[in-house]
Amino acid sequence: MSRFGHEVIADASAWLGVDGEQVDLGFVAAPYLFVAGAAGAAVLRANHAAQTAAGADVTLLAPTEAAARWPWLRTEGIELAVVGGAGEGWFDGHAFAVALARKARALGARWIRSQVVGFERAGAVLRTARLADGATLAADVFVDAAGPWA
Repeated sequence: MSRFGHEVIADASAWLGVDGEQVDLGFVAAPYLFVAGAAGAAVLRANHAAQTAAGADVTLLAPTEAAARWPWLRTEGIELAVVGGAGEGWFDGHAFAVALARKARALGARWIRSQVVGFERAGAVLRTARLADGATLAADVFVDAAGPWA
């Protein structure tokens, strides 16, 4: 979870509440433990370096350190472990989507069920989206939120 994402989820009522209503996302603040064998240790080490460079509170552990913290953990085949210290957890994704949609509508967003089939430009700037039903939408900014492969 990104640090900003964690801030939004952990204080959902402040970010997503409408008219003072409390937002319950069922957030559970808890660390994640990632382990790797010999084949994945380099990736785990690189991920740890990137995370700490970005300010994440994560700790790299040798198998003996992991075993000392979690005696129930079988460490055979583990070469490296990483555990979060803060800023991690899980939440109800559906509740988040509902709260986000409600907040967006309260701020003036409207939902249009259609498919974008093209854009009109003014030079290098997108100005209008053409929809499959023939309608057009003018905007100053367009966001592709259709997923990582869109």
